[in-house]
Amino acid sequence: TQQEPTGNQYVKKGYRHYDMTIGGNTFDVYVLHMDAGEATNSREGQWRQLAAAINGAVQSRPKLIIGDTNSRWTREDIKANFMDLLNSNLTASDAWVEFCRDGVYPTTDMGDLTNQDDPTNYSNYEVVDKIIYINPTAANTLQLVPQSFRIEQDYTYGTVDGTNDTKPLGDHRP
Repeated sequence: TQQEPTGNQYVKKGYRHYDMTIGGNTFDVYVLHMDAGEATNSREGQWRQLAAAINGAVQSRPKLIIGDTNSRWTREDIKANFMDLLNSNLTASDAWVEFCRDGVYPTTDMGDLTNQDDPTNYSNYEVVDKIIYINPTAANTLQLVPQSFRIEQDYTYGTVDGTNDTKPLGDHRP
C-alpha cells in the first residue's frame, strides 16, 4: 500500500538557486526546504552549506533566501552556522526579526517562540518559514529593502499528483 504524501514531502530537501533580473537589476534567490523533525545537526549543516554557496556567489549582488527552513532561531544556532559565516562584505537580516522583534534576534538559550494565541501578533510567533535578505556592503550596489511582513492565514490549495483533488500545497502557512 502506497502511503499518502504529507505536505512536508511535496518539495525535495535542499535548496535551489536562481538568478533573477527585474527592471534590469539582477539578484540571487535561494529557495530552501531543509530537513524536518529532530534533525537539528543536519539543519545546522545545511545552513553552513548555504553560507558557503553564498560566499562563493557574486558578491556585488543582493541575495534573497526564502522557504521552509524547518529551523527556529531558538532551536538551531542559525547565527553561528549561517550569519557569522558570511563574508564580511555582506550583511544579512531576517524580515521577521526586523519587522516583528525590532531587530532583536532570538537565541538558542530562549524558549521556543510559538505562542499562537493571536496568530496576527508575530512578535512571539516564529515560524520555520524564513525570509532572509543579504545585501552587499559596497557603495552604489543594489539593496533589497523589505516593506512589510505577515504570515498568510489562508492556506494555498492546488491539485497534487495529477489528480483533481485539491489539497494544501504545504504543511504550514507561508
